[in-house]
Amino acid sequence: MKSVFLFLLIVFSGSLGAQSKWNNYLGFYFTGDAEMYYTGISVQLGSEFHLKHHLSISPYIHYFSNDKGDHSFEALSAAVLLQWNFGKKKRLYVASGLAFQRAVEEDNFYTDTIDRSIFLPAYRFGHEIPINRTVLCPEICLTGPYHSGHTTELFTLPSIGIRLYRQKSNIDNLPPAEGSAHY
Repeated sequence: MKSVFLFLLIVFSGSLGAQSKWNNYLGFYFTGDAEMYYTGISVQLGSEFHLKHHLSISPYIHYFSNDKGDHSFEALSAAVLLQWNFGKKKRLYVASGLAFQRAVEEDNFYTDTIDRSIFLPAYRFGHEIPINRTVLCPEICLTGPYHSGHTTELFTLPSIGIRLYRQKSNIDNLPPAEGSAHY
């Protein structure tokens, strides 16, 4: 699954050029599985396209891996979200959409493997903080709920972290924060 993520990273970052109206971003998160047994740092790569000043579309891929010796967990999610910015300066946002998630949990001690590929809802909540032409976004990302047989998970991959993107000059820029340099 790591090779799939690296392939998507190369294709995705090269396909959206500098003259595009898409804002490519990179995010780093503290992530866990549904039970928070496997926790650690994950990476998200995505892009954002402003449809209107307060509405944007945002596809992304999110990769998380954690190895505990006899146990390991790996998840790759691909999602498309519709994001709505609100508030006085349109800096707060909520987003929802659809995600495809492939998760593999291996237990070498019991020689047990759980491999699932599912479609499920995805959500994002956060705040945009412009710093010159870079935008820092502290946020919470969630996927779920998921139910299968005797298993119910409210959120399959809860994440809290930041994403960064460089705002392009050829889009309808958000207003600058008070006290910061204008675009």
